[in-house]
Amino acid sequence: MLRQIQMSMILALAAVLLNGCIIAPNLIPQYDTLHEVRLQKADKLLTGDKILLLDCSGIVNSEEGHGLASRPSMLSYVKSSLEKAQDDTSIKAVLLRIDSPGGSVTASDLIYREVMSFREQREKDGAPVIVTASMLDMAASGGYYIAMAADKVYAHPTTITGSIGVIAMFPNAKGLGEKIGLYMNVIKSGEKKDIGSMFREMTDAERELLQSMIDEMYNRFVEVVAANREMLSEADIRKVADGRIYTALEARRYELIDGVKYLDEVIDETKKLAELDDAKVVMYSYDYQSDANIYTQARTSVPRLEASSEKGSVSLIHIDADSLLQDAWPRFEYRYYPNY
Repeated sequence: MLRQIQMSMILALAAVLLNGCIIAPNLIPQYDTLHEVRLQKADKLLTGDKILLLDCSGIVNSEEGHGLASRPSMLSYVKSSLEKAQDDTSIKAVLLRIDSPGGSVTASDLIYREVMSFREQREKDGAPVIVTASMLDMAASGGYYIAMAADKVYAHPTTITGSIGVIAMFPNAKGLGEKIGLYMNVIKSGEKKDIGSMFREMTDAERELLQSMIDEMYNRFVEVVAANREMLSEADIRKVADGRIYTALEARRYELIDGVKYLDEVIDETKKLAELDDAKVVMYSYDYQSDANIYTQARTSVPRLEASSEKGSVSLIHIDADSLLQDAWPRFEYRYYPNY
C-alpha cells in the first residue's frame, strides 16, 4: 500500500512538471465538507460553549490551489467556516489566528467584510459573538487588514506586523529583450491598453495613473484602520502607515494593537471578553485531525480523487501547472514584499 502511494505521488509530481493528465489508482478518500476539530477541551465537562479558532495562515488570496490535492483559497476557507459557524449558536467567540504577510487587496477586503458580516448577522439573530485576533510570526499588510475585524488585537512577543500600504510591481525586460533580440509586436485599441508592459519603459503619464490607483487603495486601508482603532486619528495612522514593519512592542506603543500576549493568553482573554465561564476551542478542517492543539493548522487540502466502490477503479487527475504562475502577472496587493 505504501509503495502504491509513493508511486502515485511520483506520477503526480511528473504531471505538475508536464502540465498534463495522468491515470492513478484511487488511493485517497474525498473530503468536501468542513469538520469540527477540538483543539482545547473545556475544564468543565458540562459546558457547551465554544470559541472558534479561525486559521488565517499563508498568503491572503482568492485563487484555488490545484494539483493532487485541491486547496481552497484563504477567502474560500474563511467564507465556508463562517457559514458553518453561523448555524452553531454554541459558538460565542471567534479568534482569528493570523500568520500572514498579506496578499491580494481584494481578498483582504473580502475576508475583512466576511468577518464583519458574520458579526452583524449574529447580532441580528440575538446570538452576538466577540471576535479577537492573535498574530503569530507575522501579520503584515493584508494580515493586519484582516485583524481590523476584531474587537481586540493581540500580538505574540516576537510578531512582525504593520506594513500598512499597497504595492504593485511591473517587471521591465526591455533591456534583456534588446540583448537577446526579443521584441513584442503590440496592436492595441487605446494608448494605455498595455500599461505596465514588461517590453517597454513606462511613461510618466502611466506611472501617474497607476500611482493614483495605489493611493486610492491605500486610502481604503487607512479608512479601515481608522474605523476600528478608534483611539487613533486618521492623521496618527498616516504617520505610522508608510509601509514599514513593526515589532510587537512598537505596534503596542503606536496603538496598532491592544496588547502583547501568547496565544493561550489570548484564548483566556477571549473568554473574559465573551463573559464565558469556560469554553472549548474548536476549528474547522476539511480533514479529520487527531492530536490537534491550538497551534495546529487547519487542513484545507481537498483530495481530487473521487471515492469509488469498484475494486481496481482508477481516477483521472488533471494537474494544472498554470497555478504555479499565478504570481507572474501584475496585481495590486496589501502585502509585505521583502524579497523585491
